[in-house]
Amino acid sequence: MEEFDIKQKALCVEFDPQDRFYTCRWNLREEVKAELNLPQHVTILDTTLREGEDTPWVFYTLEQKLQIARALEEIGVPEIDCGFASLSKEHLETVKAVKAAGLSIKTMAITRVDVANPEAAIDMTIDAGADIILIAIYGVPIPGFGADDFVNLIEKSVSYTKKRGAFCSFWVPVTRWEQAFAERLYKAAVRGGADRVEIAGAGCVGPTAFKLMTKWLKGIAGDRQVGVHCHDSLGIGTACALSGVEAGAEVVHTSVNGMSDGGGIAAFEEVVLALSSIYGFDPGIKLEKLKELSNMVQEITKIKVHPYKSIVGDSVFVEGPDSHLEKIMKGEAKWSDTFFVNPEAIGQKLQLVFGPSALGGRGIRAKAGQMGLSLSEGEWQKVLEAMKESLKIKGGLTEDEIEILIKEPGGAY
Repeated sequence: MEEFDIKQKALCVEFDPQDRFYTCRWNLREEVKAELNLPQHVTILDTTLREGEDTPWVFYTLEQKLQIARALEEIGVPEIDCGFASLSKEHLETVKAVKAAGLSIKTMAITRVDVANPEAAIDMTIDAGADIILIAIYGVPIPGFGADDFVNLIEKSVSYTKKRGAFCSFWVPVTRWEQAFAERLYKAAVRGGADRVEIAGAGCVGPTAFKLMTKWLKGIAGDRQVGVHCHDSLGIGTACALSGVEAGAEVVHTSVNGMSDGGGIAAFEEVVLALSSIYGFDPGIKLEKLKELSNMVQEITKIKVHPYKSIVGDSVFVEGPDSHLEKIMKGEAKWSDTFFVNPEAIGQKLQLVFGPSALGGRGIRAKAGQMGLSLSEGEWQKVLEAMKESLKIKGGLTEDEIEILIKEPGGAY
């Protein structure tokens, strides 16, 4: 009779060939794949330099912007958003500085054409060295302009950008705009020769609707790229961005740690890991540097992420259950026993916390065994009593603190 192994039933997943993560086999079902229209490749356009500085109380020096740009290039990001170069001297200098630094990362700059001299704004942005010109309007009235005038403005602006030899994109915050008029604008951009059309916004739309919206834009775009820029006002920015990819979007805007104004924007670390682990993409990102990049941005901005922020939070990869602690102390545990991703694969580290559940003693006894100690029942009771008192003060103890308690139950903790 074949021996039944419940562990195989309890962890029936598909592992990454590099043993970095696993994915639920439901993701691989044909019924699921039939619902997807995935692109061949997904490009990350990171907007930490612009959206990150839109975060309240955040200001970057030019040197800090270059530090972030270098780190983004090192981790594998191909494109970055440098802001409104034609409207902001600081954003213009950002584009120039990235180019002067010799970085190969492509710079994108938003160019509003609902201004007095649209061609001059486009010229300024291109002459600064921006690789991608994102033509945009934001619903600001122009005296004497009707619907046809705005449509013509977009077509002419995109056409002029292409004549200047630049890669051109176009967007409006279509999650709020009237669909019929937005469609006219997008079609005008396509007629003008746009290389990419994008959806700006989210925050007021659910993932299913956003997926339909992306599919709609794909129909307009033809063979042009489609990009998505999803704010996180309802905590579903990443979900909307991924639903856009499911509908065929080739470009996703992100920000490290999800930084932006309001509720933030689709987080870089969440999007790239989801693309890799759920959808099987290789977005070209060095996953092992995710935590390092997050920490650097936190240090520069002085804004700490929540300890339980997915992927990069300091408390995400913490083991505390008594039975888990015991297995770890005995060398019997694997990362996949608890987590879907190997902490080391994304630059994190496994941490042990001895909290209330550890009062069962299994983890502590295993730790003592690891230390080569054999304590009497009376000595164990002293350790547990000392731990109870420590928990009232600290809530949980580190492995080093537990070692001290085991050695000196009456110690400082």
